[in-house]
Amino acid sequence: MAERIGMHRNYIGLVERGEADVTAKTLFAIGEVLGVSPAVFFTPPSDGPAAFTRRRRRAAAPSSDADDS
Repeated sequence: MAERIGMHRNYIGLVERGEADVTAKTLFAIGEVLGVSPAVFFTPPSDGPAAFTRRRRRAAAPSSDADDS
């Protein structure tokens, strides 16, 4: 699929895991390859919650080099 839409396979993996932002253009390309309307990416299934959720990013750990004075 990545090759068919002109994207790197690693990027597609990030998209699948919810670790990358996706443009509308990319959603349209993915939908075309899969043979579905891009609307399916925004429509929750009728039997449960939405299939796609955005993961929260972890806050950076405080640096151990901080000056305590």
